[in-house]
Amino acid sequence: GRRTMPQFLLEGIQVDFPYDAYECQKEYMRRVIQALNNGSNALLESPTGTGKTLCILCACLAWRKHKLERRPVTEQQDDRYLIVYSSRTHSQLKQVVHELRKTSYGAKGAVLGSREQFCMHPKISTLRGAAQNNACRKACAGNRCSHYRAVKQVNGTHKEEIAGACMDIEELVQDAEQRNACQYFLQKDIAQNLADICFLPYNYLVDSQTRRSLSLPLENSIIIFDEAHNIEGVCGDAASHEIHSTQIASALRDLDTCIRAIQDHRVDVEDGERVIQEFVTLKALLLQIEEKLTKLCPSHSTGVTKPGPFIFELFGHINVTSETVPMFIGVIDKA
Repeated sequence: GRRTMPQFLLEGIQVDFPYDAYECQKEYMRRVIQALNNGSNALLESPTGTGKTLCILCACLAWRKHKLERRPVTEQQDDRYLIVYSSRTHSQLKQVVHELRKTSYGAKGAVLGSREQFCMHPKISTLRGAAQNNACRKACAGNRCSHYRAVKQVNGTHKEEIAGACMDIEELVQDAEQRNACQYFLQKDIAQNLADICFLPYNYLVDSQTRRSLSLPLENSIIIFDEAHNIEGVCGDAASHEIHSTQIASALRDLDTCIRAIQDHRVDVEDGERVIQEFVTLKALLLQIEEKLTKLCPSHSTGVTKPGPFIFELFGHINVTSETVPMFIGVIDKA
């Protein structure tokens, strides 16, 4: 069994802590529990070396255990009070996972990472970014990835075993090699359905598209931003997007390839003439965007700064609005 740990009664909740806690650590945990009891936000700071990570883990796990044990029968039973622990990088999260192992709560954990970190497919793993994501989706949809298929063979007992081991991302990659099952999908499944605590980088929460794709039960969850002074930059990145002239040029070449393929009957497309016309319209749109950006920021220019609403004006001039965007996205998906 697990070794007996020192226990402290803080705000009416018994907290197990691996060591005899200093007064500053008790106060830190007390403030965490106060915030959880009140359902409020908390901005917590403590000097380096005072065990902040262990304090916040033990306080949250103790509060969660207390809440679940005293949950009324009438309360929704699928409320897990998931702890979502986010930090800037996976190397920082690795340290947190190791701290979790020191606790007595036997928490089941999941670590969410990217395809780049987890992919095992011999070809898809060599790709990066959108190319990798798209190739993965196609392979999974066509049932052409043995590692994705293997995820479905991992039964509940093995998932419990993986979650209970509280592995960091490097250990999960090694475990995946033994099971031949993709941890990208396995960890998402564990996070959605089984985990008590989930580790992930900031941007997975801050970026709305990524957050939705995770399907995490964030309602009534405990969300922790570690090293929160980095959040402002991450939020700025999530709300920003870069468009390079090389990307537009590449998209134009791709459209020309698609149009020729339909004209030469190399691909079977229903109502080919209409699709070609849609691609021609999209090509004209991209050329207009390229022209507008070139005028706005000539090659010899060091750049230009505009207020936020300017981007809507820029795209509005070429009829890209909230009403027309769905149509353009539909055409892009066809391409």
